[in-house]
Amino acid sequence: MPNAGKTISELLIYSNEKLSAAKVDTPLLDSQILICHALGVSKTYIIAHSDQIVPDEKVNLILNWIERRSQREPVPYITGVKEFYGMNFTITSDVLIPRPETELLVSYAIKHLAGKNESFVADIGCGSGIIAICVAKFVLNSSVIATDISDKALEIASLNAKKLGVDNISFYLVDLIKPLHKQKYDIILSNPPYIPTDELSNLQPDIINYEPYIALNGGFDGLDLHRRLIATAPEYLKSSGMLAVEIGIDQSNQVFEMFSGAGFTNIEILNDYSQIPRIISGRVG
Repeated sequence: MPNAGKTISELLIYSNEKLSAAKVDTPLLDSQILICHALGVSKTYIIAHSDQIVPDEKVNLILNWIERRSQREPVPYITGVKEFYGMNFTITSDVLIPRPETELLVSYAIKHLAGKNESFVADIGCGSGIIAICVAKFVLNSSVIATDISDKALEIASLNAKKLGVDNISFYLVDLIKPLHKQKYDIILSNPPYIPTDELSNLQPDIINYEPYIALNGGFDGLDLHRRLIATAPEYLKSSGMLAVEIGIDQSNQVFEMFSGAGFTNIEILNDYSQIPRIISGRVG
């Protein structure tokens, strides 16, 4: 495709056709997002100004992005941004791309902590920091710690906290919850990896070829980290403190038994938007 003198409409048609041929699930939507982000305009704008000539340097950028997406690189890794809970988070290939389902965990935590004079919160395996940052931002008088075993993930999480004006978070490069014994927590939150190792090869190329393996691989049954965290968490929780974790499809019964076996009570299972069990929580004491 020649680069000079291209309109928004021509780029959109070209992108939609190329991404469709590459078997991208949402070719038109992805095309719109890439063009809007490259031009710094809204979807409404590109519809209303479809015959506008795009500057050559922007055409080059858009064509580069279209090519990358046709290779199945996820849109957030191309643009460097993903919206979550009404905020734009910086995203790189060092962190998992935020999913809408995780907003349920955030909303659940915020509701649980509402009205407390102060709240101590831990986010285990924080990745880009979406859970910790949202809770810190929307729960008054909260003190949040966020852990991860990836220093690059923590760099992104720290960048997001600074960008979004959240300063009541401390970040720790550790495995799970080990160094947190100095404080008892009102709630511990986590979205651990939960895909069984044998199923990773069945994932779409957008996921398995680009997202960090360590953030996807949950071990032989997908629950390695859940098992460790659930067994350890009670000693770090206040009386009536809560642990809440995200789970994968068909894992609710196993994780429920883990909670029960670790002494948790008032165990709850929350469904996601597709009515799939997605969040499990329990209390201690």
